[in-house]
Amino acid sequence: MEENKTTIIWIIIGVVAAVAVLALVIFTRWTPAGNNLSSGTVVPGGGMPIATPGTTLPGISQVKGGEVITESGKTAQNNAAPGSADAPKQSVVVGQGSIPPTAIKITASSKGFSPSTFEVRSGSVVTLAVTSLDGQSYLFAFDDSSLSAVTVGVPPGQSRVINFNAPAPGVYDFRSAVPGQAAQGLVGKMTVK
Repeated sequence: MEENKTTIIWIIIGVVAAVAVLALVIFTRWTPAGNNLSSGTVVPGGGMPIATPGTTLPGISQVKGGEVITESGKTAQNNAAPGSADAPKQSVVVGQGSIPPTAIKITASSKGFSPSTFEVRSGSVVTLAVTSLDGQSYLFAFDDSSLSAVTVGVPPGQSRVINFNAPAPGVYDFRSAVPGQAAQGLVGKMTVK
């Protein structure tokens, strides 16, 4: 009996933590007042902005001279605190037609990430699109501290994109940082050559 109560308490804590992480990711990326969205962005019913095809993805760090840059024009730092001024920024929610054709497309579902592995070249600009295929939110994140700023939070059934500079050669593990999801198999590896 006591064990069941403990399990229920941990489940409730996990759900609350997941909701808190999702809210933090969503609300630090977009605010209704003064959101400075491009004219190609549609906000149906005043809801979350959605990028439309043919526009620059709102919110995402831009690429200049083969480097991902911050809003101040400096090279984005993969090891910065996620969401900080020095970190690469994820886009707002985008439609499938707005995902750049050269992006590495990863889907997340209760079955895991697909693909769960991908390969990039060291020093290259990586464009990564993460899509939730089901009714769950996911927070794509790398385990290695050198990539701590590369995070993508996706609401249920939605997609977001991030640009980042590929790190030194090696194998980098990634997971969904929502509590309990990595243990359910939401893990993978990025190989950098």
